[in-house]
Amino acid sequence: MHCVSVYDYRTICHQTVWDRKYWDNLELSEHGKEILKRCPAATGGYQLFRQQSLAEGIAKKSEFDLVVSAVAFDGRNQTLITSIWTSGVKDFQRGWGGLFKGRAVFKTWTHQEWVEYVRQNGDENVVEEWVSYINKRYGY
Repeated sequence: MHCVSVYDYRTICHQTVWDRKYWDNLELSEHGKEILKRCPAATGGYQLFRQQSLAEGIAKKSEFDLVVSAVAFDGRNQTLITSIWTSGVKDFQRGWGGLFKGRAVFKTWTHQEWVEYVRQNGDENVVEEWVSYINKRYGY
């Protein structure tokens, strides 16, 4: 059962009222049609929506083989992770990437994953100083 058709999202999305062209670059996937309960820009998904539209617009009109829309975030930030649940996406990092058809890829990683990657792969002296700073500042 589809909650609202793509056409309806375009006509009821306030971004369209403001003459924003984000929907011109985006097409919902079958998965997106199944799970979305409202325009993803209506609530906490506004920035993700804009970013995905930009990435897809670049992918469609460029020579790039790979275009990625990415979010790096603190893995403890449950407010962000669940920010678009009222749109039908319970966890943005697992649910956003499958909402749209197109060439642009959606990826996420946490700050904690990045710190661990640097710890495992960086130059020992630089890593020690950097990790010490990150631990003091952010508690990772």
